[in-house]
Amino acid sequence: LLTGFVDFLAGADRIQDAVTVWNQLVGRGMIHSGRLDPANGVSIADPAFQFAPAAKAFDWRVAEVPGVSASGFSGSLRFEINGNEPQSFQILSVLAPVFSAARYRLVWKGDGSSLHSPQDPGFSFLITQQQSGQQPGDVVTQCPPLLSSGNSSGCNFVTLAGSKPGEMKKAQIDLRYMRAQGTTRVSGTLQLRAVRLELIQ
Repeated sequence: LLTGFVDFLAGADRIQDAVTVWNQLVGRGMIHSGRLDPANGVSIADPAFQFAPAAKAFDWRVAEVPGVSASGFSGSLRFEINGNEPQSFQILSVLAPVFSAARYRLVWKGDGSSLHSPQDPGFSFLITQQQSGQQPGDVVTQCPPLLSSGNSSGCNFVTLAGSKPGEMKKAQIDLRYMRAQGTTRVSGTLQLRAVRLELIQ
């Protein structure tokens, strides 16, 4: 019930309240994850994949995709991909509390050396922010391909302005795959070691 309350608060855009309740539940051991501290650049609760996901509020959510199985959550996350997966799919997502009108950098460490194409261009992070007020629709930032720069890379973006300075908002971070034109579907093992969201001062 209490973890559902965090979902309710986040869904109602009461992000500051959702973060407060989340940290209280983590502190009491009712949620096995990390604490959030957006003011100090901790906007992803489990950046190093230390905890099994509970698919609640600020937890990682691993999608069920035919041909893809996930394992790990003890310092890394591994995806076994058999080549029979769809042409495109969402594989991983997380909700991150962010401040309005601020600069951020999404940073990741991945390993595609066990894929049949170690720098497969089909994987990329998408960062989605919801417009508010009289500007409906989403603003989407597509990051460079996950594996294009070797084992680590990053992606800068600016959060939307809020109704007041320093307002806390939310950003949806999704890892997606879309088969690149002229390539075959990916197969093998993709490993993620860390995904962090840094506040650029």
